[in-house]
Amino acid sequence: MKNRLTAHEHKIGIVTFPIGKASVTPLNNLLGIFSCLMNQIYVVTGNAGVDVAHRFRESHFELIDHASGSNLVARIYNYSKTQLTITFRMAKRCVTRWHRVLTCS
Repeated sequence: MKNRLTAHEHKIGIVTFPIGKASVTPLNNLLGIFSCLMNQIYVVTGNAGVDVAHRFRESHFELIDHASGSNLVARIYNYSKTQLTITFRMAKRCVTRWHRVLTCS
């Protein structure tokens, strides 16, 4: 028989682009659901996501600060830098499955 992991043995990862205030409540709700099902939750987010990190201290958070920039070149640079930071933070965590969450700004 195959050795299957139970829900509590999975390491789940949730990744969002650094969020605004409008996305704090949906992320809170999502983590509330997953925290009942999983022992280890890894979250990569930033900006207003720090509010969620204070509420869910048992989860592992990687917080990223994102600034949009004042002109087109700065926005492209900052966006690329943030995407690379997210990728590196995800790569250093060994999780069973990553989930991407689309958020409001």
